Amino acid sequence: MDSNEEQMVQLIRSQDETGIRYLLQHYGGLMKSVSQRHLYHLESHIDECMNDALLAVWNHIEDFNPSQSSFKNWVLSITRFKAIDLLRKHSKEKHEAYDEHPAIHEDQHQQLWEEEWNDLIKDLNDKDQQLMTLVFVEGYSVEDAARMKGTSRDNVYNRISRARKKLRRHKDEHLQTVQSHANRRL
Repeated sequence: MDSNEEQMVQLIRSQDETGIRYLLQHYGGLMKSVSQRHLYHLESHIDECMNDALLAVWNHIEDFNPSQSSFKNWVLSITRFKAIDLLRKHSKEKHEAYDEHPAIHEDQHQQLWEEEWNDLIKDLNDKDQQLMTLVFVEGYSVEDAARMKGTSRDNVYNRISRARKKLRRHKDEHLQTVQSHANRRL
């Protein structure tokens, strides 16, 4: 953890609002980007997501453990989870409002989920996409997926492991790109 992050964490732990200001200066752009990515069709909720994330950081700073992740990743994870919570809340409200047409709502939810999944795995080759979908979406065991694709269990494990590493690498590269764009705006 660099000295700026240490200073932010110390200020927030001591309940000094300056720490939140520093947090917004350093990671506000990234937080907004994460919020927008998940709430792209709910722009009016982006500020609410940001506020919820900042409040969660403020209230749960003692849960931050620098040996488990960087402060930036911890803050962005909180932001992502708050965005998902808002999506769920909005989805629930929308579902209650459209109770007389549950099939339409379910189709929209399924379509949104499929778009998110396809966007996540789009950089993988076709075979890896199929294996990831079989195991993580359709719920097949690795053994069943291997049998279905006519390959060994070890091959499926290796392909999934490499695919997950590739996805993590892409996520990290994306976060760095977003951070550099955010820093240019500040």
